[in-house]
Amino acid sequence: MKTITFLVTTSLILLIYLELVVMDHPHKVLTTLFGTEQRILNELQRYIKQQERHVQFLERRLREVSETVPRQLNKEQYLRHPVNNLVLIRRLVFEWPSVARIGANLWRSSPKIYWPGKKELRQCLRTLIRLQRTYKLKTKHLAQGLVKGDQADVNVTGIDLLLIAVDYSIIQDSKMAYEWLDEAIAKFDDSISSITLLELYVISSCFSESKKGEGCFYTTDACFGGIGLLRVELQRRVDAGEGDSQGSVSALITLLEEAPLYEPSLFDLETWQIITGTDCPTHKKAMENYRWMLNGDKDKKVGKFNSMCRVATGSSLQPQHVLTCRYVHYNKTWLRLSPFRVEELQLDPPVLLFHDIISDAEIKEVQMRATTKLTTSEIASESGYFVDESRNSETAVLPPGDSSVVDRLAARMSDMTNLGTASAEVTQVTRYGPGGEYWFHHDYLAKVPLDRGPRLATLMIYLSEVPRGGHTVFRHWGLSVRPQKGAALFWFNLHRNGAGDTSSEH
Repeated sequence: MKTITFLVTTSLILLIYLELVVMDHPHKVLTTLFGTEQRILNELQRYIKQQERHVQFLERRLREVSETVPRQLNKEQYLRHPVNNLVLIRRLVFEWPSVARIGANLWRSSPKIYWPGKKELRQCLRTLIRLQRTYKLKTKHLAQGLVKGDQADVNVTGIDLLLIAVDYSIIQDSKMAYEWLDEAIAKFDDSISSITLLELYVISSCFSESKKGEGCFYTTDACFGGIGLLRVELQRRVDAGEGDSQGSVSALITLLEEAPLYEPSLFDLETWQIITGTDCPTHKKAMENYRWMLNGDKDKKVGKFNSMCRVATGSSLQPQHVLTCRYVHYNKTWLRLSPFRVEELQLDPPVLLFHDIISDAEIKEVQMRATTKLTTSEIASESGYFVDESRNSETAVLPPGDSSVVDRLAARMSDMTNLGTASAEVTQVTRYGPGGEYWFHHDYLAKVPLDRGPRLATLMIYLSEVPRGGHTVFRHWGLSVRPQKGAALFWFNLHRNGAGDTSSEH
């Protein structure tokens, strides 16, 4: 009986103990675990929503790009349009990196993706600026993606227009910067905030107005005047009902009304001053490259170059009626049956254009050989080779023996010019993209090694047709040559006494 009572008592104590244990410390653990699971569910729900937003963002980006870049579009045709190129690089610099961060796993199978930077973007912007200046393209048309009636495949956004405006400011062309800022405000899409546009426009007004006065960068009166002018212009647009820009100008007017005494932030002012200030040490060096644009003598030089790039012109050194077209064989037996057809463009110094000297099949072979070897073109000097903004192209070297076509062309060039090629330089292939150029230069060097000698003459073969531009311009001779596929342009760089012919600058 005592044993039974003891067992019952012990069991009761154990039950009470177990109940107390469950209700005490272990129960807190379970409560914590329950909360943990709830947080996991909440985090999972938040993560799913975040991923849904990411997917929506990726789908939207894919749709936007796919609509403007059809998969079946010819690559070369697409890249010929400078606005297409600008939008392409802008997307890769500013937009696609965010996609890459979201979908990092997408690029693991392709680790060698080339991402352009601000350097490539700046080069593309300068290309567009060169085209606008050279061919007198209207800002309004370019802002719509139109280049001489050729419509871009992409949609031009406010950020594209703003980038061009800022680059014009960097080279101190405030008039054109103002024009592009105006187009950016008129565009007013979600690529750029209205506050950013307002600040940049007002700062630009400050700069433009203050330059008319004492030359200082910023004065309060100038900024207030700029705001007043902006308000009048925006109100005019609203009253005129100019298309879908009504919403944008109304928003900007509201901003102005909320800040009638608006002054740009110190950061914005300092940034703009760096962009436009000629006293900035880092800016001074860059400005030296553009100084020729700002003084009278070289401005005429630029104007003449631009006009000659637009229209093919005959040499001004002699009347055109004395020039002839003829067949030449230099009394060589193998050329009598198949002479070269040559056109005189100038008699003294002689400039010749040889026609139909290379077949389409040979052109294709040369282009194929050169494509994988193209690198940024360099400029030769007495001290070596260097890259400079005055030459905007790519060059490939095709040495002897590279292909049978290259060797045949070397022999053909010797026959054409009646000059030996034993000491000639190796064949070079140069590609100029949209807006590409090589500023005025000579093809000879003042000092060259005795074992190599100077470049006596130049023979340049055109491997493609160019829809517009691409002329070879000799400014001292008043000669502008339009590129013709399959033709070769030939001229001498030296006088008969071996001295460099300075008039051969091109």
